[in-house]
Amino acid sequence: MRNGIILTAMMFLCLTSFSAADMIIETKTEMDMIGAGKIDMEQTQYIKGDRSYDENTTKLNDQMAAMAGNKEMKNIQIVRLDKGIGWALNPDAKSYNEFSFEQLKDNMAKAQQQQKSATPMGEYEWTNEIFKDIGTEKIMDFDCKGIRAVSVGVNKNDAKDTVFITNEQWFAKDLPGGSEFTNFSDKMSEAIGNKKGLMNQMSMNPMLAKFGDQFGEIAKEFETLEGIPLKTVLVVEGTINPMAEAMGDKEIDEEARAMMEKMGIAMPDAAPEGGHHNLISLTSTVTKIEENSIDDSKYEIPEGYKKQ
Repeated sequence: MRNGIILTAMMFLCLTSFSAADMIIETKTEMDMIGAGKIDMEQTQYIKGDRSYDENTTKLNDQMAAMAGNKEMKNIQIVRLDKGIGWALNPDAKSYNEFSFEQLKDNMAKAQQQQKSATPMGEYEWTNEIFKDIGTEKIMDFDCKGIRAVSVGVNKNDAKDTVFITNEQWFAKDLPGGSEFTNFSDKMSEAIGNKKGLMNQMSMNPMLAKFGDQFGEIAKEFETLEGIPLKTVLVVEGTINPMAEAMGDKEIDEEARAMMEKMGIAMPDAAPEGGHHNLISLTSTVTKIEENSIDDSKYEIPEGYKKQ
């Protein structure tokens, strides 16, 4: 793999339930990525009819945080389906950008193209196996049913280069406020020119898309389960260390390692003979889901913010 692994950690939850009411969802994500180290993310999303407010906070590892001035990275996005626009807010600068759904559609197409262009050099021959009943797990107070997909890709030009991808999702039924999110998700999909249900495919595909379109078929299998995916686990392993390969297949000496670590680039230890490098491991779990009244002002540009 001559290009580093790049992950755009976007998690879309496809919710299916009953009563319509304002809805609040909190999600925590833990990620360990080669070259970046551990990253924690917290997301809170507020849904009210055809409006949403999405706040994401990213906590970097110590070295990366020092480079960023020890600040947490916070992003806020407001979507107004009723107006056909959205706003991306910068809390530090007290500013915002406005975007249309046509712009969002174009940006998504560009992002998908960038993901594909970041595919490791060479084409991979894939085999996929899906396990539709891997047991149950209790998340919050809900019993969740799990499904797992295991994919193995062998580089057609270099059999020593093999990628192993494991993806799990754990679904729960009868959750509060599900129809509110479902309605918003379907309207959002329609607004940006996609089919209903695409949001669930996107929940596992932002990174996997770089490895090929066949993962869309896995997403369709995941959609056959009823309920809400309260937990997603993604593990990507490889037999090739992309950090060393980027340096011309050379060993990384201590001087280079120390320099990179000062830059916040975490250097992985060598994999054992015949073993795998952990390229990405990610666990995203919904920690709170509830119905609650949300004031309309939540979905307006805050006072004092200026348009960029």
